[in-house]
Amino acid sequence: MSFEATDLTRKLGSSNVFRPGELHVMLLLADHANEEWACWPSLERLAMDSCMGDRTIRRHLRALEEHGVLVCDALYDSRTGERIGNQFRLVEAAMERLAQTGEKRRVELKARLKRRREKIRHSKTVAIETGLNAESAPSANLAAGSIPVITGPAKMADGENPVNESDENPLIPGPANLADGGSASAKLANPASNLAKNTELPLKGTRAH
Repeated sequence: MSFEATDLTRKLGSSNVFRPGELHVMLLLADHANEEWACWPSLERLAMDSCMGDRTIRRHLRALEEHGVLVCDALYDSRTGERIGNQFRLVEAAMERLAQTGEKRRVELKARLKRRREKIRHSKTVAIETGLNAESAPSANLAAGSIPVITGPAKMADGENPVNESDENPLIPGPANLADGGSASAKLANPASNLAKNTELPLKGTRAH
């Protein structure tokens, strides 16, 4: 088991390059690797340890080779020439390069999330301050210097307005009508006296010619 290969493989999880199954197979290879990062597990052993099928293991191995982090070499019997297995070797340089790229992406993602949280916090603060200012601001009429008008009920219970809405003077003369020195009874008696002067009533017992 190579602790360096295992630790470096775990760092590749933040690179967003490998799929979970590919990382799982790479961890198994690092667990079987020696000091030279080479190992010789069979496909059946990798499938049993990962709980995957043989075809899935082969697909993940080809993907790791395409990424440049794994080199697969076939092993043959020197006497018979028959293929007896595979040798897997992890490429340390490629894994370190991808690990650095993943660490850089992780730092950028962390900074992006921090800026997003600060932006959301700032928006909430501005919204709270705006609401407080709106509640403490005076109304438009008071701010313009106008005097608020207190209005009473528009109509009484019977539907009539208690206030005379016309511009005419009341029927009962007030002090302004008595400013000329006359009395109210004299003012009311004048029309009757004028009518008596201008109208001559016939006397009883006389005939009209």
